[in-house]
Amino acid sequence: MLPTIQVSADRFEDSDVGTYSPENFVERCTLQRNPGAGAGAGADFDPSPLLGVFEATIAKLQEIKVEVAQHISDLEGDVALEETNAQIEVSRIHPMAREVQEALSELSGGMKGVSHKIAHIGNMLENKHHARKRAIRARTVMEHFEAFHSEGELLPPFSDPEPDLHKCAEIIQQLDFICAQLPAEKFGKPTVRIKKKFAEVETELLKHFEHAWTVRDLDGMREYAHALFPFESYQQCVEKFINQFIAQHSAEFAIPEHGAEFTKKTIEKITAAIEKTAVTAKTMIDDVFKYPQQIVAQFLQEIMKTVQFKFIKVVLGGEHEDYLDRLHSTYVQTKELLERLTKDLALADQSGLFQESLLRKLFDEYLGSTYISMEEDSLSKQYLELVNDIGFVAKNPRRAKDEPGGSGRQTKSKKDSKNRGHVRASSNVADSEQSGQTPMQLFNDGNLLSQDVALSMIHENQRALRRCQVLGKPTELPSLAKRIFATLLKGLGEAYVQRGLEFGTSALKAKGPIEVTIKYLDLVHNANSIVYLLQKHFWDTVLPLVRPLVNEYQDCVTHKSAVLQQMETMISDGLSQCLKTAIGHCTTALSKQRKTDFCPPEDSTSFMTETCTEACKQTTLILKQVSAAIKGSLNGKNEDAAFAELGRRFYDTIVYHFRSLTVNEMGMMLLIRDISEFEKCVQSFQNTTCNELLEHIREASSVLLVPAENVRQLCDEPRMTKVPAELVHMFARLRVDYKHANLALHFTVEKQ
Repeated sequence: MLPTIQVSADRFEDSDVGTYSPENFVERCTLQRNPGAGAGAGADFDPSPLLGVFEATIAKLQEIKVEVAQHISDLEGDVALEETNAQIEVSRIHPMAREVQEALSELSGGMKGVSHKIAHIGNMLENKHHARKRAIRARTVMEHFEAFHSEGELLPPFSDPEPDLHKCAEIIQQLDFICAQLPAEKFGKPTVRIKKKFAEVETELLKHFEHAWTVRDLDGMREYAHALFPFESYQQCVEKFINQFIAQHSAEFAIPEHGAEFTKKTIEKITAAIEKTAVTAKTMIDDVFKYPQQIVAQFLQEIMKTVQFKFIKVVLGGEHEDYLDRLHSTYVQTKELLERLTKDLALADQSGLFQESLLRKLFDEYLGSTYISMEEDSLSKQYLELVNDIGFVAKNPRRAKDEPGGSGRQTKSKKDSKNRGHVRASSNVADSEQSGQTPMQLFNDGNLLSQDVALSMIHENQRALRRCQVLGKPTELPSLAKRIFATLLKGLGEAYVQRGLEFGTSALKAKGPIEVTIKYLDLVHNANSIVYLLQKHFWDTVLPLVRPLVNEYQDCVTHKSAVLQQMETMISDGLSQCLKTAIGHCTTALSKQRKTDFCPPEDSTSFMTETCTEACKQTTLILKQVSAAIKGSLNGKNEDAAFAELGRRFYDTIVYHFRSLTVNEMGMMLLIRDISEFEKCVQSFQNTTCNELLEHIREASSVLLVPAENVRQLCDEPRMTKVPAELVHMFARLRVDYKHANLALHFTVEKQ
């Protein structure tokens, strides 16, 4: 270690050990040499003493520098000497280290060779030992075979008063194997004796196992089970263990008898008992048997068949209104129980085939070919009840009677309604069930086609599809979904919507008040809403289920399209009848036009204050009511098409009406006002075709306002080119001076 250089502070006179400051040092020196000097001494300051101090201090520092340099030189010499000595020592030790490393390498190689030789000798000894052991065992077996062949007394352990069954089992198995290889005609007698002793040993082992099970001797059970493993009765041993174990715990399951109500607490208690019993059995099986996983799987199958199957039969036995819901919930509970047990018992079932196979065995008699028929019958019955409840059965009782479950109104309990899960969201429909409203009354109330009833049907269909997803086989699911959806199409599309539209159309044909037309448009709105709900149900729920099979998907789409096409045709026919009825009401209103409306007396001034005639008011009122109903019921292209057709029919009606009028000069102004009101009313349709037709009437009516000599000029104006000449000619005929002014010469009359 190098020595440390130390410079004492006392070598500097008046030095200050601490933070060095040149200004402070100079100030102290000045005060020490000249106490009277200060910052304000001025000319009295004498620098000579201070200079002496600086010179003395510098001299001391130079001495210290020399001493430090000398000390550093000594240290460098010591370091060089130590480095030289270290190099010499390393040069001496390095050859020795190389020699040691070579010796270690030689020793390691020798040790490897020795270890290989030792391992080889060990293998040789082990082979010799096994060969000797096999020879001893073969000699022992041959001695026992000779004893059986000689018909004399058997050798130990067979001849012992209390033979060692484990040794007997080992020897008799080898003897039995030898007998199987020998010709029966030469060794028939020893073979018979060996077979007999084989059966005796097997029986004794089984009895001892049963005794050990009775006294709960797990060590004894393990020994005898392992001894029985090569015997055929080993499986019998396993079955007896499983059956006795389940029978011993049967009191814990406590499954009620048929007809009992199962609460959630009861079901949880039974499943908990099954899980507890299975886990307890697994612990014992792991401790007793060889290959315990197979036996645990066998135990699980047996307890599910014995206990859970009994529970299933009790729950699903008898007749229940909520049978399908019971079947679904029981299947789900059983599946969840199997999943928990498979996990708790550490059974390797990654593919799920074991669970699926066991589930199918448990529910085989409930999920056969009759299951989907039950779903269809249940849905048909519920749909028919809904349809009958709103009075359709009163319209056509024979048709309702021919359908499944259609023997009239069904009696339903509160429990049935709750289990089916369909809610009477429409109070009017519910009232109709109680008060027996007729379809006409429901039609007038706007409830003949109810979205709430449609939602109830769709909801039931969704529940049936969810049950099919759980209960049906994956390969059969598209076919099941198609059949379930077909039931909805029949119940909702054909039995409900189409029959509702049919009744609405027949109500229109009865030529009732304009309110019937309005109600029919409301009916069309409800039908369109139901079609939307049906389409949404198909795309959201049905399509993902039927898409995997192309044939089922195409059948589903074809059936749906056919039903919707039939609805569309009925709606189209109904709308045509609706517009026909509305125009009929307009015709009736126009027919009440008084002959004097457009021929007022010359001294009359009442027409000056009237905006339009009474017939015009009634007609526009009807149009406004129909227009509002169309806007509330239709949309998009359907609305445009309806307004276009209404406008064309109204155009033909008023043109025909105008042909029969008699108009004088003062009545012309009132007629123009009626036309203006008609045009304003039609403009509310917001339909280009309708606006053009009424614009033609307005332009053609301008022929009533110009002098006779200007009629030709008016007809030649560009704005009149689009107006039919027959329409202009018809308004010209209404002029009082038509014949007098020979206005017919200005028109080309086409032959009719």
